[in-house]
Parts: sequence; structure tokens; C-alpha cells
Amino acid sequence: MRPDRRSEAFRIHGSAASAFAAAAEAVEPEAWFRPRGDGKWSPAQIADHLIRTYDVLLREVRGGTGMKIRTRPWTRMVLKLFYMGKILRGGRFPEKAPAPPEIRPTKELSELLDQKSAVALFRQRAAELDAAVQERPGSTITHAYFGTHDAALGVLFCARHIEHHRAQLAALQT
Repeated sequence: MRPDRRSEAFRIHGSAASAFAAAAEAVEPEAWFRPRGDGKWSPAQIADHLIRTYDVLLREVRGGTGMKIRTRPWTRMVLKLFYMGKILRGGRFPEKAPAPPEIRPTKELSELLDQKSAVALFRQRAAELDAAVQERPGSTITHAYFGTHDAALGVLFCARHIEHHRAQLAALQT
């Protein structure tokens, strides 16, 4: 990734993370653990999902294992062709796209972090990812459906993922 695009990816990620944290803080406390609708995650589960995402990305950037690739090469090629570019440019995530198992919330609602702790941990992980990728410029990030990419591109994809979930929290405010 070119240096100017790399710095833009970090800027977009920082902005997305700040906006998500603000939206999470704005959720009414009594709504934090309440699902947003039938079959939908609660704000607490969304925060848990994003924290889990950071944990997987950080593990890979630091030399461990990332997400398991769950698509065949030809499927990845089609997904990249029709979806990845749009997502990276700020487009919407495909409706009903399932979260990879590694990043799905698994805890019972009663076991999830309270709102203040979840937002603090989310902010911490966002800063850790930026620092880890900048410390390891040749690192990669693997997505279960799109495959392995330069970590800076992964940071941009992560930013778009965060924006997707911020919009879900913002919808609670209207």
C-alpha cells in the first residue's frame, strides 16, 4: 500500500473508532444489553464483536494466527471483485453477511462488559492495532472470506467494519 494511502487508512480507522466509541457511550444504559430486534445483537454484543475482531487482528499482526479462511480461491476472487472495493470505499456491507466464528459474540448477555468498560477496552484495542501495524509494516491480516492482505489495507477494512456497526448504534438514537 502506498504511503499516502497507508496514512489515510490509519486516519479513517482513527476517525471510525472515535465515532463508534462516542456512539456506544451515547447508548442509553438500559439499552446496552437489549437486543436491537429479533435476532439482532445488543450494543454490548456489538462492542464484544469489535473487541474480538481487534483481538484476532492483533494476534496475527504480532505473529500469531489470524482468521481461518473459509472460502475457496475462486469465491475469494469473486468476493473481492464485487464487494471488497465497494466496502473499502465506504460502501455498505452485504446484508445478512455472517460474522466469522472467531469474532462472533459468545458470552451470555449477563457476562458481557458493562458499557463504560467495553468502550474503554474498544478504544485501547483500536490504538493497539494502529501501533502494532505501524511497528510491523510488512505484516498481514487475514479475513475469513476475503483472504490475506497487507495489514494497512486490513486496518482500512476494519475501519469500514466499525462504521457499519456505528450506524447500527446510531439508529438506536433516532
